Amino acid sequence: MAKKALRVVANDDNELTDAEKVKEQRFLNGLGNLRKLELDLDDVKVDIKAETKVLTGLGYTKDQIKFALSIDEEDRSKVIEDMQQRIRILTLLGVGAGRQLSLIESDPLPLEERAYHNGLAAGRQRKDVTNPMPPGTREYERWEDGNREGHQLANAALAEAMDSAPL
Repeated sequence: MAKKALRVVANDDNELTDAEKVKEQRFLNGLGNLRKLELDLDDVKVDIKAETKVLTGLGYTKDQIKFALSIDEEDRSKVIEDMQQRIRILTLLGVGAGRQLSLIESDPLPLEERAYHNGLAAGRQRKDVTNPMPPGTREYERWEDGNREGHQLANAALAEAMDSAPL
């Protein structure tokens, strides 16, 4: 079905139907919203650039930052698959790290320690998540310990940032 061409009327609003007038008003409202969003986007880009500068000042590269951001957006198993494929490529090219593929194929940490590190990561990122470990187990307690410690670290970093912020 072909779209109906928009009728253009120069200086004679009386020839427009009520529906056409509403459509034009919606267009003008939408255009105004887009202009505001573009200004907001410019502000966000400035904030992103400033935060990236802080992180690069801490010694992280832009590629490392981009990688870290992609982990939240993608399925974590896809990240592991990508790393495995990169290591296979390293092996093909004769780079020694490629022969260490087995190091990332399984997690050598005991379940209690994995639970602690997962809780720590959740706490540091202030994720609002429920402890995935079975209640009443040592793994549940370790996850809670990690989560609590993660929140403490995040709070300390926030306090330090607030103390050093200009007034």
